[in-house]
Amino acid sequence: MINKRFAVSLSSLLVFAACSTSTDFATPTTLLPSSSAPPTTVAAHPLVGSDWLVVGLQNLDAVTPPPNEVTLTFDPDQKFGGNAGCNGYGGQWVWGTDTETIVVADWAITEMACEEDSDWFAFLEALASSPLTVSGGGDLLTQLTADDGTIILLEPVAGFTWTDLVGMAEDQAKETTESADYVFRVVSRDGEAYAVTADYRQDRVNADIVDGVVTKITVG
Repeated sequence: MINKRFAVSLSSLLVFAACSTSTDFATPTTLLPSSSAPPTTVAAHPLVGSDWLVVGLQNLDAVTPPPNEVTLTFDPDQKFGGNAGCNGYGGQWVWGTDTETIVVADWAITEMACEEDSDWFAFLEALASSPLTVSGGGDLLTQLTADDGTIILLEPVAGFTWTDLVGMAEDQAKETTESADYVFRVVSRDGEAYAVTADYRQDRVNADIVDGVVTKITVG
């Protein structure tokens, strides 16, 4: 069991590196205990060693998209990091009692001259509220769920992502989506928005179509 002192709030962990553009953070002096090292199968877990796009924060049925492109990577050497929208961030991570929960600690974030609200601090706060429960298929959409119910939605950067549907013909995009066992739903066509349900479904892809081509994709 991980000591709860490592599941601390973001506000007590942020260490600003003034004007730095690097996301290669130095190893903190206070590390997670060696007894909490991840299992030898850590590299085989789909969450680890892959680059992820943070595509949304889900609270109940409402999903908030990021203000800018936000990324997250968990490395096999127990370091994590990414881009929060403008600034880079990173720290240490470790498995909980198994590979279904993850704990993060020892944060650092750069402090660049970014536009207001360009960094997604709501995501960082959710990430800091570890332990986080890991769920999802890992190949298309993975979830990290905090104790308060907030869900961090991740899509892989490498390989196929749902944004690859943009530019496809509608029939091809529908076939691709359904081959992954997801529901394909058209929410607008040629500028006309359709009346659709507002519920969130992890297995549904929403498409905007213009002249028979996908111009925008959201998941939910």
